[in-house]
Amino acid sequence: MFGQRIETINYKDFMRGQHRFPNLKSKKQNVYSIITVSPFALFDPLVLGVAAGILGIVLLEKFLEGSSLFVLGEYLAKFIGVICPVALFGALIYFLMTNPFILWG
Repeated sequence: MFGQRIETINYKDFMRGQHRFPNLKSKKQNVYSIITVSPFALFDPLVLGVAAGILGIVLLEKFLEGSSLFVLGEYLAKFIGVICPVALFGALIYFLMTNPFILWG
């Protein structure tokens, strides 16, 4: 089906350990990465905590504006307008410094 022959083994020989599988020699191959960014750095608990905090603040702002508390929603919108760019640049710097595939760190 896949171009390989199916090998049958006698059960008694297999249980006695008399049957040995053929040694498959693998070709040694060097693997090089084209992309130097590790996506696993995004799963760091600090990054996930900051993202959850910002998402919670945004959802709270939407809730406050939807429940006619416009003054509190406006203050929260001003806070988000300041904290989101700071969090973005902070996360970018943190991501670049903790990435193991970038050679300067």
